[in-house]
Parts: sequence; structure tokens; C-alpha cells
Amino acid sequence: MRRIPVAAQVLILAIVPLVMQLLLLLWMADLQSQAEQQLNQAVRQREIAESISKLMSLAYDVARHAADDPDSQLKAVEEITSRTRSAYEELKTVIEPGSDLQKAVERSEKASLQVQQTFKMIVSTPDGKLRKPLWVSLRGSVKEMIFGGLLSAEKELKAMAEKGMLTESALREKFQRVALFGSTATLIVSGTLALLLASNISRRLKRLDDNNLRMASNLPLPAPMSGGDEIARIDQTFHEMVKVLKETATKEHLVIEGARDVICSIEKSGRIVAINPACTEMLGFTPEELIGARLINLIAEEPEVAQSFLEQLQKIKQSEPVEIKLRHRDLRPIDTSWSVQWSEDEHTAFCVVHDISERRAAERLREEVLYMVSHDLRTPLTTLNHVFEVLSSTNSQLQERRAHYVQLGERNVERLIRLISDLLDIEKIRSGKMVLETESVHLDECFQACLEALAPAAEGKGVHLSADETSIVVSGDADKIDRVIINLVGNAIKYSNSGDSVRVAAEADSEKVTVSIIDEGPGIPADQLDKVFERFHQVQGDDQAKGSGLGLTICKAFVELHGGKIWAERVSPRGTKFAFTLPRQAEAG
Repeated sequence: MRRIPVAAQVLILAIVPLVMQLLLLLWMADLQSQAEQQLNQAVRQREIAESISKLMSLAYDVARHAADDPDSQLKAVEEITSRTRSAYEELKTVIEPGSDLQKAVERSEKASLQVQQTFKMIVSTPDGKLRKPLWVSLRGSVKEMIFGGLLSAEKELKAMAEKGMLTESALREKFQRVALFGSTATLIVSGTLALLLASNISRRLKRLDDNNLRMASNLPLPAPMSGGDEIARIDQTFHEMVKVLKETATKEHLVIEGARDVICSIEKSGRIVAINPACTEMLGFTPEELIGARLINLIAEEPEVAQSFLEQLQKIKQSEPVEIKLRHRDLRPIDTSWSVQWSEDEHTAFCVVHDISERRAAERLREEVLYMVSHDLRTPLTTLNHVFEVLSSTNSQLQERRAHYVQLGERNVERLIRLISDLLDIEKIRSGKMVLETESVHLDECFQACLEALAPAAEGKGVHLSADETSIVVSGDADKIDRVIINLVGNAIKYSNSGDSVRVAAEADSEKVTVSIIDEGPGIPADQLDKVFERFHQVQGDDQAKGSGLGLTICKAFVELHGGKIWAERVSPRGTKFAFTLPRQAEAG
């Protein structure tokens, strides 16, 4: 039945009762026809029986006029003869030709003619003796006329007429039973078909509705309906649609899951209802940790700014990118740019969050480069210009200070050379062209070279500079290790005050050597300990003379080229400790 279209099923539901009614009407018409035939046959048989009764009555009339006078008898015979002839003619019209009844009627008619002739002979014969044989002959003819088959035929016809009437009555009762049975059967069949059709359609429509609920609940669907009717085609089309939607959702999920930007949904109350895994890399939190959390707790801005940002999300349907700082799991701020679309129907903001920390860092780097160019390059060049003016001057007073200005110019040239060397080294490291010349390096020699190079600077600031004795030997590039130690110690001297001390020490374990530079300066704020090794970074809030901001970056690069690591930490009660590791020289033999 599933292969039959629903329209055809409804048509069948309408046609079957009509066909049954038509068959019922044909049956009832046949019964009606049989009843009418039985009735007509009974009426005909009754008419024949009445005609026979009429003939027998005429025969008795002949005998009744036997005692009349001759004239009356003759007149009666003529009248009876006329009536008999009419009765026989009427009887012959209603009987079936060639039947036994027709033969009996013909014999009776022949006997009737004999009766009429004999009766006329009796009337015309006055002699009583001669009449006697004629009366005997008359009685025989009358007997033949009445009892020669008509009487038995009359009885049989009357019985058949009664039977026909009973049959006709039975047919009419059967007609009524058939009408009642047919109507009941039609109702039952129609109701059964309607119930089956309604049940089938209702069950399958319920399955379609269940499929809708399953799709909404993201549950697997049962197999598509078989068949080719409209409901089956709708279900098959629905399955194809769900398949396409799942493929689309899978692709969308893959895009969202693989996106580097954070994609999230935030309801009107400010709670996060959905977020992709990119939040782990950007914020340090997993999606499970953030779903249900309040966005305001992640904003690293003043409460007024954070609240204003949340209100702004709810007032606009689509906005230009909005920038705000978020708080990482480790509490460091992250610069982000938000693209938001607010859905009034769902009371939800759909957001794409882009990490612009690198862009902000690049902008800060540009500012620091500009500062470096304006300070670290222009100042030495200005000093050199003054030196050249002094050297070219003929003023006797300036001539006396010529040696001082020459020395000043040499220091600024060395400063420029170091700056340019640092820039070149940074570029080499970035491009992977920096090469290590590995050899056995004695740390005590590195310490001694550092003390010799920086002793004048330490004495000039009143800083006590010392290095622990050591016999540790490392494997590395001696020149680069010297530069790392000198940069770190020089940086410590620069930020130390008069009377402070700077100490260089080393310790080793079975795998690595740790070199430490400890100063007693003002120290580095805890939130900047990880940033001091970034390019051009300057410690905020420091009023000391600033450098290029490349020294520590180069130190980190050189240490990492050796396979070590470098870090900074605060020491108690005051000061900073810079430490880095180097691979230990393998012992011979």
C-alpha cells in the first residue's frame, strides 16, 4: 500500500463503497425482478384457474337447464355455447402453447362442443325414450369436459399460484435482508478501509514528526520509509535534507574548530553559551571552563569600560570591530578586536575575537625603534658632530680639551658599532644564518674577560664587581658566551646604584651549567620579568638611562642557540638575578 500514492488510496476509499453499493443494487434489482416474475406467474396461474372454474361452472349450467322446457333449454344452450366459446378463447390466450394444459383445454373444448351438440339433439328430440341415450352421452361429454384434465389442472394451478405468492413473499424478505446486509457490509468495509488508511497515514506522519524532533535533538534518524507515495517521498527528501545539513554542520564545525580566532556566543546576561577551542591558545582556558562563565570576568579593563562594552554588544546589530583587553589565565593582558552581530530574536551576540597583541606589539616596536633611532643613533652622531667641531676649531680653550673630546667621540663610535652589530646579529638570528663556533670554553676566563672589560664602568658608578672562582668548562662559542656575560653584567651595572654590588657565579650538575649574575639594584617588576628579553623592551617606570633594548634579546638568542635557556627573577631583599644554562663539556676518556 505504501507504493500507492495517497491520492489513489483516498480514491480507493471512495470507490470501494460505491462499487459495493452498485453490486448491492444489482443484486437487489435481480431479487426484485425474480419477485416480480414470481408474482406475474402466480397471477397468471390464478387467472388460468379462474378461467377453468368458469368453464366448469358453465358445464354445470348445462346440467341445471336439463329440466326446462325445450324453448328455454334451447335459449340456455345458445347462451352457454356463446359464453363457453368466449371462456375457451380467453383461456387459450393465457396458457402456454404446447403445454399439457393446452392439450387438456383442447380435449375439454372438444367435449364442450360435443355437449352442445348433444344438448341440441336432446332439445330437438321430443321422444323421451330416444332422449335417454342422448342424456347418457351428454353426461359422458360433460364428465369429459370437466374431469378430462381441467379439474386437476385447476387444483395444480391454484397450488402453484399459492406457492408463487409464497416465493414472491420470500424474495421480498430476502430483498430486505440483502439491503440490510449490504448496507452493513458497506459501512464495515468503508470504516475498515478508512481506519486502515487513517492509521497508516497517521502513523507515518507521526514518524515524520518524530524525525523532526530527532533532528532537532541531534539524534540518529531511522531508515527512510520504503515506497513511492507522497509521504515516503517527503521522508526520503527529509533524510536527504538532514544529510546535507549534517555535512554542512560538519564543515561549519571543522571551520569553527580549526579557526585561529575565538568564535563565541554571548547571551544578554553576559554569559558565554558557546565558544570554540581557539580560546585555549588565546586565553589559556578550555571551552568547558568558559561556557557558562561571565565575559566581564575576562575583561582586563576598568569595570566601567567592561560594563560599557557589554552594553554596546546588546545595542547594535552589527558593528565595526571593537577593541578591548582580555585577561589571560596567567593574568597577562591580551589586546583583542571584536566583530559582533547581535540577534534580537535569540537575544545573543555572535562574536569573532581576533588577537591583535602582535599588531599592538609591532606598533610598540615601531615606537621603540623610532625612540632608538632618535636617541641611540642621533645622540652619538650629535656628539661626534661636536667633536669634529672642536677638532676643527682654532679656539685655544677648546684645543686644551681636544683629548677629552677625542675620547668622547671614540666611545660614541664604539656605541654605534655595538648598536649596528646588535641589529645585524638580530637579523642573522631571525633568518637562521647565525653560526656557532663550538669549542671548549673555560668559564673562569670568560669571567675574567668580563671583569677587565667592565671594571672601569663599575668603578665609575661606585659599584663593586666580583666573580666567583670556577673551574667549570662548557661546550660553546667563546665569543658569544663572552658577549652574553658582558651584556648581562653591563646591564646590571647600568641599573645599580653607588655602593651596590654585582656578582657573577656558576654552578654545574651532571648535564648543564648555570651561570648567574646577581645585582642589588631596584629590581624588575614581577609582571615584566618575562618581557625583558623581547626586542626593544624597556623596563617601565625606570628613570635610569635607557639602552637600545636589544642586549637582552641577543643574550636570549645566543643562549638558545647553545640549547640552553635564560630567565630573570627577583631576589630578596632587593635586586635581580639573571641566569642562563649552557651544555656542560663532556669529560674525556
